[in-house]
Amino acid sequence: MRTERKLLLIVFQFVILGLFASCASTGHYRLMENNRFNPAEFATEKLTVQIHRVLGPWCHASIRITLDSEALVEKYGNEDRFVKTDENGNKYITLGAGPNHPFFFSRLKAGVNRPKDANDKIKVETYNYYFPKENKMEVIEKIIAAFKAYDNGLRFSFFPGKANERFNSNSFVTGLLLAAGLEAPRFSEKYKIPGYNKPAPLFASQEWPQEHNGIFEPVGF
Repeated sequence: MRTERKLLLIVFQFVILGLFASCASTGHYRLMENNRFNPAEFATEKLTVQIHRVLGPWCHASIRITLDSEALVEKYGNEDRFVKTDENGNKYITLGAGPNHPFFFSRLKAGVNRPKDANDKIKVETYNYYFPKENKMEVIEKIIAAFKAYDNGLRFSFFPGKANERFNSNSFVTGLLLAAGLEAPRFSEKYKIPGYNKPAPLFASQEWPQEHNGIFEPVGF
C-alpha cells in the first residue's frame, strides 16, 4: 500500500513539473493577482520582444506593439507610424535602434519599423507579454513615451561593457521595458544578445524622435 502511494506521489510530481515546464516554455509573462489567472481578465498579446540573428548566435532585439484592442486603436490608430498590419488586420509598430554610422564614435539612433525589426520571417524567437485589462494601456503608454523621449544621444558600441557609458540596440530594448516597469524576458541560451543586461537610461516624453535616417544599417540589424 505504501509503495503504491509513493508511486502515485511520484507520478503526480512529474505531472505538475510537466505542466510547469509547458507553461514556462511558451514565453508568456502574466501579471497575476492573488496567484489566480483568469483568461477573461487579460488582454491578448500586444507587446512582443523579438530577436533575429546578426551573425552566428549573436542577436538583435526589438519591440513590437500591436493595436489589437479598441482602446489602443482609438489612441494610436491614426498615427502614421502604425502602418504595418498583421495576419489579423491589426496595425502594429516595431521599436528598435542601431548605430547612426559604422565608425567608433557613432551614436545609438532610435528607429520605427526598421526593415529587419519589422521582418517576421527572420525572427528566431519571440516573447509575448500578457496584462490585466486595467494595466495594458498604461504599459504601452510608458514604453511609447520613453521611446519618444530618447534624443539619439547615447554613445554606441556593438559590445557595451559594464564600466563604460556605451549602449547598443539590445540595451535600448531593455531600457524601454524597464521604463514601463517590466522585466526583460529570457531567451534561449543558444542565442547571444550583447548589451541586453545593460538597460539604456530612458525617460518619458510626448514627442516622437527623428526617424532612422538610413545612412547606415549594418547587415543583420
